[in-house]
Order: sequence, then structure tokens, then C-alpha cells
Amino acid sequence: MRTLSRWALSLCLPFGLWAAEPPAPEEESPTLLEQMTVVAERTPTALAETAGSVSVIDQRQIEREVMVDSSDLVRYEPGVTVALDPERLGLNGFRIRGVGANRVHTQIDGVRTAESFAFGPLAIHQYQIDVDFLQSAEVVKSASSSLYGSDALGGVVALQTIGPDDLLGASQNHGGRLKTGYDSTTAGRSLSAATAWRQGRWSLMAAATLRDQEARDNQGTIDSRDGTRTLPNDSDGKTRQLLLKSVFQANDSARWEWAAEIYNSDTDTRVYSSEGVSEQFGALVTISDFEAQDEQQRLRLSMNHQRECDALLADTFQARLYLTQDETTQDTVETRNTRRGPMATNIRRNGSFDMEQRGYGFDLMFTKSHAGDWTYGITANQTRFEQVRDRTEFDLDSGNPDAYQGTLVFPSRYFPISDVRELGAYVQWHGRFWSERLALTPGLRYDHYRIDPKQDDAVYLAGTGNSSTPQTLDDGALTPKLGVTLDINSWLSANALYAEGFRAPPHSSVNSGFTNLAGGYQTLPNADLDAESSRNLELGLRALWHNFSARLTRFENRYDDFIQDTAFVGFSQTGIMLFQPQNLDNVAIEGWEAALDTRIGSAWRLRAAYTDLDSEDRATGAPLASIDPSQAVLGVNYRAAAHGIQAGLSLTHTAEKSGLVANDGNPNPFIPEAVTTVDATFAWSFQSGWRLNLGLFNIGDEHYWQWQVVRGRNADDATLDRFSEPGRNTRVQLHYRW
Repeated sequence: MRTLSRWALSLCLPFGLWAAEPPAPEEESPTLLEQMTVVAERTPTALAETAGSVSVIDQRQIEREVMVDSSDLVRYEPGVTVALDPERLGLNGFRIRGVGANRVHTQIDGVRTAESFAFGPLAIHQYQIDVDFLQSAEVVKSASSSLYGSDALGGVVALQTIGPDDLLGASQNHGGRLKTGYDSTTAGRSLSAATAWRQGRWSLMAAATLRDQEARDNQGTIDSRDGTRTLPNDSDGKTRQLLLKSVFQANDSARWEWAAEIYNSDTDTRVYSSEGVSEQFGALVTISDFEAQDEQQRLRLSMNHQRECDALLADTFQARLYLTQDETTQDTVETRNTRRGPMATNIRRNGSFDMEQRGYGFDLMFTKSHAGDWTYGITANQTRFEQVRDRTEFDLDSGNPDAYQGTLVFPSRYFPISDVRELGAYVQWHGRFWSERLALTPGLRYDHYRIDPKQDDAVYLAGTGNSSTPQTLDDGALTPKLGVTLDINSWLSANALYAEGFRAPPHSSVNSGFTNLAGGYQTLPNADLDAESSRNLELGLRALWHNFSARLTRFENRYDDFIQDTAFVGFSQTGIMLFQPQNLDNVAIEGWEAALDTRIGSAWRLRAAYTDLDSEDRATGAPLASIDPSQAVLGVNYRAAAHGIQAGLSLTHTAEKSGLVANDGNPNPFIPEAVTTVDATFAWSFQSGWRLNLGLFNIGDEHYWQWQVVRGRNADDATLDRFSEPGRNTRVQLHYRW
């Protein structure tokens, strides 16, 4: 690891340009407008005035790049990815600079999304949102616990949906849009519609999206019906989403907004890759007809009120109240022939895994201009987590409807029904000095969290053999930050950020409990877990001049007390392997980020971005396998406004994963080769209100893999193509707006 002093010095050279000014351009060309962020500082702020790294993806970019899901939002954001299970469950949560799962705070319209959960082969993926509903997406790449509390350890992804104002012009009383599309990657068909009305001080909006899709394509060729299969498993998925918003503009200084969001996705999968013959606990097991049905439902109700109050302690006030309910249901049916010596059984196994998260909360924020700009507030939320796993077996030979005689107890829970409460208070100040050239932004937040499990949860206790007692956890965390920006001259600035983050111990780790005597293992709870924490440092340079913008960032993040849910801790007196969540030694992740955006003349635009990550497990000195390889993106866009035409070409180069070493767990790890993919987009506004968008992706038909999808797999694995990315694929979307 390079020391901070070495790479801090490497950023000091441009200070020699302190007094320098760029020469006047020879001819006029369009000026790049500075993008704004609302999430990074909780108030509207120009990106150049934020100390950390922030990316903003707006609605125009979503349409121009023919996006269809959350992974497309960060397709050209090096260092940011979305987790994916290509065999069955699909997309999951975001990863920022190598940190993901529930360590990235993800919110929609200011309301936190549901958590993901995984235990062994079972997993609940994070809720998705249809990108057709999005007005913008913001990615904050530094720890943001000083403003957003627990789970912002690795950063923030904030999704903002459209509202009536996005569909209505200043003088319109009625407006809307229609959109239909096709995606060859999944044979996906989509139809979305949104319409809005304005009557006096009231405005209303209704939006709906329908999507039907099949399995995500890959580069596999083997069409077997067992574990040797490399083609995608057959699947049929449907997604339905409805968004309603009502806005009342009471006067020029007060606004009310109510929102209701309803989401449902239902996917049926024939899991051929899990069928076939295998040895399990000394028996020969043949699995056939493995079918899975996965359903996710979400309800969000929220109210947001903004007011200018001109009070002693506040100039503006914002209040948000919300209620959420998320439920995931996973049902499986499989036919199993089990042969142990001369004895054989034929059964139909029906399994289910359900998880429900119900939450409510509020967020109060105030701003005040007095000797600087103050932002402060309080947040509170409570969420109930409840999951249950069940299994029944029907004997196909005898007709016995409950033939299961195993050692597992069903129904069972991996953690007891739990209520998690969080209360946070934060304050941030922004002030300018030295003729407005130097800006300081210190912030501080305190969070108190409590895990309150149901002590007499009979299902949980039965599954652990009454060997575990649910434990309450009550603790708090203080997280500071300090941001600095310095205007070197009218077009060049330097920035620095120190921010700490934390993540409260998850309820599922504090009271993890499951016993599998046939498998010879047991998981134990751990109420003594410490909160995960991080220390993040960034130094950067930014340039914004006329038709040119660029930024260079060096960052170093230290993470302490990461929680490993299945750490081996020894054997029981009866020889059962014991696993328990444990805090791990610290790790470090550092790297470089660079970005450039410039206009060339009146029609051309060039953009580029690069991220290089390095990591170290400070206990062993080994690099982390979870870190993505370095990546670079280069894009050029052309716009002929007079003809309503836009076109773009993007090149993405992903390097080979470096520093990975073989170990006892994987002596021959698979490391994908470096790859460069080429994408092209085209847009044509051919009549008033009509626009056609086309996208051609992976034009070179490259055979490649995402690192996070194949991480941990062996190079000799004959099924690697099952996890490969799609070959050449196309998308087409037709928009109409009135």
C-alpha cells in the first residue's frame, strides 16, 4: 500500500497553475452545464462544490443509452456494479468500490429499500425498480453515514422517480408519455405509460409499467438437463409496477406530495442446472423436474412536505413520512430418487422460503443560513423482519403425503422475528473563506440502534433445538466527516474528504441460529458483534471550463470489523462443526478514478472514465477477491439537432483481475481475460412527440464474464459458459410524448 503522503504529493503539482487562466476559445461552442446533486449534501449542490465523488445519471441519459434495468444505470460507471445470479434469481444490490450487499444505502424517493438476505443456498435479492419510472439516479462513492446512518458504509445510491412536473410544461394542464420496447437479451417486451393533470394548485400523476421476459442470454451451447448445462435455465418472468403521485402547491413557499408505489414480479424457472445425479450424505440422489417460482411484492406509501419558514432556527423545513411492506416468496418443487444400497425412495419435495419486511419511519430536515449554511435533522425508522423456511415430501410410491424423516426441523427460521429500531441526529455546516475560494463542510451524526427479537419465537427455537436464546442488542455510533474544496483559479479546484462510516450488526447475524445434524453443522448467534466501520479519505482535482470538464481522484478506504456470518469456531462435544458470525480484521481498498467530458464543436461530445482498485486483507497481506478489476470507458456522441438525430459509440475495457492467488479453497481459480466491448446507440426524433431509440451492444460478440459472477469458480469448471455475458444483442424503444 502506498502511504497517504506519497499520493497526496502526487496531486500537488497542478497547484503551480494557481494564477494561470486558460486562453480564450477561438470559436464559441456549447458550454457544459454543471450537474447538481441533491443526495451528496442533502441539499441541491453543484458537483464541483462537493468534496466527494458523485455520479448523476439523468432521465435523458437513461433514454439515450436504452437502459432497461438497474445494472444499465451503472454500465458506464467504472467501479460500480450490480450483483447478479444468472441461474435463477437475477439482479441484486449495488457494489461501490468493492463494497456491496447491505453496506450500500439504497433509497427510492428518499425511502430506504428492503435488505437482501443469504444463508447457504438460499437468498433473498434486493428489490428492483423499473428504470422507466426514474427521473435520476445518484451514486455517492464515499461513506455517507454522517448524513444517512447505518448501511451507508460503502456509499449511497439514490433513485428519484418522476413526478407530475416532469410530464407537464409550465402552461400545460395535461400531459403524458407512452413507451414500448424490446430487449433481445431476455426476449423482453415492455410497455409503460404515464400521464399527469394540473388543476389549480393540485397536480396528479399515474404511471404504470408492464414487462414480460425470458431467461437472460449467455454464450453457452450445452442444452442438457442437468448440472452440465451451459445454456440459461428456462424461465418466464413478469413485472408489474404502478406509481401514483399527488402534489399540492399550497403557496410559493409550501408544497405537499403524496406517493404510492406498488410492485410485483413473478418468475417461473425450470432449474435444469440443479438437476442430475449427485452423492449426498452417502446416498446417490437423482433430481429431476426442478421447478422454482419466485415472487416479490412491494408497497410504499409516503408523504413529503417542504416549506420555507423563515424562523429563528430554520429557513426551510422538510418532513418525510413513509410506510413500506416488502415480501419475497420462493417456492420449489423437485422430484428426487434416493438410492442407498438396495433401498430406493421416490419423493416429490415441496420447499418454500418466505421473507417479509415491514417498516415505517420519518425524516425531518432543516436548513439555516447564518454564518454559513447549516443542515441538520433527525431520522427514525422501525422495521420488522420475519422469514420462514418450510418443506414437505410426498412419497410417490406409497402415497404418503408427509414422508420426510430427516433430522431437520420444519418449519424453521434462520433468525427469530425481529424488530430493528434506528434513531439518528445529524448536523452539517458549509462555510466559505478566503474570498470565497476555500470551502469547509464538517458534519457529525449520532445513531442509536436496537435489535429486539421475539424471545418466545417457537419456530426459531425448535429449529435450533432450544440451544439458542434470542439476544437483544442496544448500541450507538458517532460518525464525523470533513470536506474541503479549494478554488485554485476560475476553472480548476482541489477537493479533499475525510468521512467515517458504520453499519450496525445485522439482526440476522446477532441471532443467527440453525442446526443441520445430517450435514454435521450448527450456526450460533453472537450478540457481542461490533458495528462495522470505515475510514475514507479522498483527494482530487476538478476542472470545469467552457466546454471541458475533468476530475482526478485518489482514495483510500479502511474497513474494520467486517462481519463474516459463517466463521468456523470449532466443534461441539458431539463432534458437530460450529459456525458463528465474527468480526474480521481490517481491510484496505484504495485506487484512482478519472473522468473527462468535453464538447467538440456544436455536435460532438467525448466522455471517458477510468477506475483502478487495489486492496489488501491487512491480516494476511493478500488482495481481496471481491474487488473488481480496473476498467476504462470511452464514449463519443454525435447530435444533429436540425434533423432530430443522436448517435453514440462506447468502448468499455475491463482488465484481467490482478493479484489473485490460489489457496486451499480454490487451487486453480478462474480469471477472465481482459476484454474490450463496443456498444452503439441511435436516437431519432422523427415527428412532434415521437422518438425512436436503438441500441446494439457487444458489437464484436465478445465471449466474456463479469468478475463478480464467476468469482470463486475453478478454471477447470466445464460450466463456466453458463455464467458468461450475452453476445451481440439489440434493444429498441419507441417513445411518444404529448
